[in-house]
Amino acid sequence: MVDDATSIIQKIQQENVKFIDFRFTDLQGKFHHISMDASLFNEELLLNGIMFDSSSIAGWHSQNPDLLLIPDIETIHIDPFYAQSTMIFICNVYDPITLQPYNRDPRYTTKKAIEYLKKKEIGDTLLLGIKTDCFIFDNVHYTVSPTESGFTLESTEFANNGKNKGHYSNAKSGYTLPPQDKSHDMRSEIVSALNNIGVQITKYHNQANNAQHSFNLQHESLLRSSDNLQKYKYAVHQVANSYCKTATFMPKPIDNNNGSGMHLSMSIRKEDMPVFAGDECKGLSKTCLYYIGGIIKHAKALNALTNASTNSYKRLLTCCQSPVQLVYSTHNRSASCRIPYAKKADDQHIEIRFPDLTANPYLAPAAILMAGLDGIANKIHPGKPMDKNINELSSEGKKTIPRICYSLREALENLDNDREFLKKGNVFDDDQIDAFIKIKMKEVLRLEQSPSPVEFEMYYSI
Repeated sequence: MVDDATSIIQKIQQENVKFIDFRFTDLQGKFHHISMDASLFNEELLLNGIMFDSSSIAGWHSQNPDLLLIPDIETIHIDPFYAQSTMIFICNVYDPITLQPYNRDPRYTTKKAIEYLKKKEIGDTLLLGIKTDCFIFDNVHYTVSPTESGFTLESTEFANNGKNKGHYSNAKSGYTLPPQDKSHDMRSEIVSALNNIGVQITKYHNQANNAQHSFNLQHESLLRSSDNLQKYKYAVHQVANSYCKTATFMPKPIDNNNGSGMHLSMSIRKEDMPVFAGDECKGLSKTCLYYIGGIIKHAKALNALTNASTNSYKRLLTCCQSPVQLVYSTHNRSASCRIPYAKKADDQHIEIRFPDLTANPYLAPAAILMAGLDGIANKIHPGKPMDKNINELSSEGKKTIPRICYSLREALENLDNDREFLKKGNVFDDDQIDAFIKIKMKEVLRLEQSPSPVEFEMYYSI
C-alpha cells in the first residue's frame, strides 16, 4: 500500500496534476466532491484521508458530522472535463473516531455484500452489466411555488418544435440514422470521454423516443460497475452541458411516451466458472432459479431501492412494455426478470428489468444480490417461466400474476416490513434503512401534499 502511495504521488508530480478531487456518494446516490491543491497532497493524506463536514449531506448523521474520506487508489483517473488537470479518487467514508467504515456509506454496503457472497461460498464474483436510458433536452423550465407550478421541455428533436419538420423521427421509431438522429456525435463524445476514464460502453444508440438515448455498460465486478455508473452519469451531464443541453435520468419526464429504465444483467462466478449455467429450465442452474425466486419474493421491498422516486412509478404504470410482472421469461419484456439468449454456458446471465436510474448505484445492486442470496439459502423456486405474451392476456389473466409496487409509498412500506434479508451478514443495518426510508418518505409527502397542474385541469371548474 505504501509503495502504491509513493508511485501515485510520483505520478501526480510527473503528469503535472494541478488539483485532487475526492468523490463520494450519499444515501440517495448523489455524487459529491471536495477538491484540493495537488501541491498539498501527500502520502499521509492518501493513506489516512481528509476530514469533511457531512452535516449538509442528506441522510447522514447531523449530530456527529465530521467524517473521513479515504481514497480508493484503484479508482484514480484524470477528469476529462475540468479546465485544470485534476486527478479523481472515488473515496470510502470512515468515522474519524473509531476509524471504522461509516455504516451509511453506500459504497461500504456494496463491499460488504461482496464479502457476504464469498462467505456463503456460492461465488467469489458478481458480474454486473448495466443498460441505461436518459433524455437530453435543449432546455427545461420548471417552476414550483405556492402560486405557480409547471414545466416545459424543449428539443430540436421534437417534431412539434415549431421549426422545419423535415428529417424528424416519429415517436417510438428508434435506431434512426442522421440526419434524423441529431445526437449521434454527442453520444459518441460521451463514449469517448468514458473510455478515457476506464468505462467501456459496448453499445449505444438513439431510443424510441425523441431526445432519448441508450448506453450499455460492459459487465464488470459489482463494485467497479457501481463506480462506473457514477462516472457514466457524470459524463452524460458534462457532455450534454458542453453542447448547451441538459440531461436527465428521470424515469418519466414525458407523458404518453416510454420512460427511461436501468436494466441490470447479473451473473455469479466461482473460480471463474459460471454459477448460473446448468441443466434446468432455459439452460439455468438450480442456484440461478433460486436466485430469481429470491428477487421475485422480495421485489416489492427492492422497489424502494431500485425505483427510488415518485416519478419511477409513472414509468412502471404507463409504458406498454413496463417490466412490472413478477415472473421470469426468455422474451417477455413486461416480465421483471428476463433470461437473455446465451450462445454458451459461460455467457449465461439474468436481466433485472424494473430498476431505473433514480436508484443508488451501490445500494440497489447490492440489495438485489442479497435478495438472490436469500432465495438460494431458502431454495425459493420461481416456478415455471412465463412464455406467454403478458400484454395479450385479459385483465383477469393479468390479475393472477403478482406485480411490483404501484407507488414509492407502497415500496417504502414493503421495505420497512421486509428488511431481514438485507441485514444478513450485517450488509445493511436498521440505522441505514431507517435513514433511507425517512428521506424518501419526505419526498412522498411533498408530492402528495402539492397541487399539480393536472388537478387544476380536472377539478378547477367543478
